[in-house]
Amino acid sequence: MIILVDVDSFYVSAERIFRPDLEGKPVVVLSANDGNIIARSKEAKKLKIRMGQPTFELGGVVKQHKVEIISTNFTPYGDVSGRLMRILNQFIEKIEIYSIDEAFLDVTGYERIYTDLVAFGHQIRKTIKQWVGLPVSIGIVPKETLAKVASWYAKKQPNYNGVFELREADRIQQALADFPCLEVWDIGHQYNQLLKKNGIETAYALTQCHDVWIQKHMTIEGLRLVDELRGNTRRPVQQYPAPKKSILTSPCFGTPVDDLKTLQEGLNTHVVRCGEKLRRQQSAACLVTVYLQTNPFRADQPQYFNSQATALPHPSSATPELLQYAIGVLNAIYKPGYKLKRVGVMLSGFVPHDYQKPTLFNDVSDPRLRAVSQTADKLNAKYGRDKIRFASQGYSVHWKPRSKFLSRRYTTRWSEILRAQ
Repeated sequence: MIILVDVDSFYVSAERIFRPDLEGKPVVVLSANDGNIIARSKEAKKLKIRMGQPTFELGGVVKQHKVEIISTNFTPYGDVSGRLMRILNQFIEKIEIYSIDEAFLDVTGYERIYTDLVAFGHQIRKTIKQWVGLPVSIGIVPKETLAKVASWYAKKQPNYNGVFELREADRIQQALADFPCLEVWDIGHQYNQLLKKNGIETAYALTQCHDVWIQKHMTIEGLRLVDELRGNTRRPVQQYPAPKKSILTSPCFGTPVDDLKTLQEGLNTHVVRCGEKLRRQQSAACLVTVYLQTNPFRADQPQYFNSQATALPHPSSATPELLQYAIGVLNAIYKPGYKLKRVGVMLSGFVPHDYQKPTLFNDVSDPRLRAVSQTADKLNAKYGRDKIRFASQGYSVHWKPRSKFLSRRYTTRWSEILRAQ
């Protein structure tokens, strides 16, 4: 059996840990540049505030209903998430961290210890609420895909008190009959529109479709998903997450940028972040892609979008090398006269970090550059981000994302620690 632990409105709940005055009030959390809504409390949902809704549309609702607006703050969110996962690991050894607010627990082999899984689920909820202060919903199922179904019912039906078990075949069938396709894992809005056009609106109706039709319209991955909904397969819990196949960093600028020097500073900082993540998963990149974009919502301004990729002469995870090639691409695609809203960089074509294949014309990556990058990573991890930095990152604040309603970093910064009075 599998248990899915899912935090209710994680970003909002993480803010409420340190601000109990937000309990019962409508709260929204904004994206990294305060552009749109990425999290809502249940009180905000009742006000018809939509996920992804642009911030500028909230004016009247905020004043009328006193909606609390908060800029996203990933530093404390990541710390709270880490505490949550460590608690879960105390209950079950084999867990899969699916996202910042979700984790699977494989209770296979624990049947003699936890004979009543529903009671065990309530024990987990109580412990997390008491130790961390987060409200969670728990789904108990035999298959991972069904976990989202059970978790959805645990949230939507108050009489289950946050824990819902799907075990018997007839109960699973009944639950799928009332479960919207859009809520099924890996079915986004495009697939949902396709299914609606064909009269398929519930997960149960999807399981009744022919395999040939599913594979034709939803690929082999869609067929595997539907097969798991039918109860025919089960993906094992992945205790160690698979390495990413690409790494992208592209936050919007706080204010539009039109000069090359400021763009270079922003791009260099993005490349540094990508390099840190690349080395963390012990990979090296073969391809660097850079793109530029103006604000597509400003029809009164000239629009520009361009991207270009360059292949590295050898796989590398050394920040100096990544910077060199990324700046080369930026210089090639930059055009003056445009107010740019975003510069992004993507690293891809990953191989293991120790994979080196010399060719007739190219030498391998300089190991000293990787050693320097790793040393910078260790120092920054110990003393704080960018304590060791490249001069080309600069110190300009114009390109940095806007965070007008940023909360304090209560658990990771001494100067911002919560004070009791």
